[in-house]
Amino acid sequence: MAKEAERQSSEIETRNGLLVQIADRIVAIQKPHPTRVGIDGSVNSGKTTLADLLVPLIAGLGRPVIRASIDYFNKPRTEKFSKGRESSDGFYEDQIDFAILYEKLLDPLGPNGNRRYRAAHRDWETDSIIDAPEVIAPDDAVVLFDGVFLLRPELRNRWDMLIYVNIDFDTAIQRALTRDVSYLGAEEQIRNMYEARYHPALRWYRETFQPLDHADIVVDNNDYAHPKLIFPHKR
Repeated sequence: MAKEAERQSSEIETRNGLLVQIADRIVAIQKPHPTRVGIDGSVNSGKTTLADLLVPLIAGLGRPVIRASIDYFNKPRTEKFSKGRESSDGFYEDQIDFAILYEKLLDPLGPNGNRRYRAAHRDWETDSIIDAPEVIAPDDAVVLFDGVFLLRPELRNRWDMLIYVNIDFDTAIQRALTRDVSYLGAEEQIRNMYEARYHPALRWYRETFQPLDHADIVVDNNDYAHPKLIFPHKR
């Protein structure tokens, strides 16, 4: 029991140390507008968890936090799956509603924005429009936005910092077999979806845009207990 408690304590210390380093780097960014942080990565890499864990740390350092996710700026299902439920081209090309994302969130919080934003637009589970309130952001706010493909050409210039959460594709599938049962069904269906839709698009994205080289911070998250920080590039 004592060894197990010691191991868990060590894991918590490792994760907390990583989070503190990232939070310190984020709050060091000084802009005349909210700091927009994109948290990119593969499906099941831990993007959402990382963003959620950073919220209290950044708030504790005196910066207001705006939390948002690509999940709530998707196109309607009729468009999102217009090329087929398992289409990898559809995953990359038809997932994100760029016009709404720019209009509601990223442009109002950018250099020439009016600071009036909405943090969500569409519920990905119900496919229904969300009546999110319009909020005025403080100039020193930090936007923590998680999602896939955030270094694609349409988005790359809208981030003041880009974090990439990296895991192997085999690790992603193993996590999916636990996480995605209620959404995708049995093991065979989960594997088919990842191997047909998600991973071909993500491989192409990595090869084409090299997010691991161009992100400001890479988090190797293959081992939840012992994540690693990599600083590949200074923009």
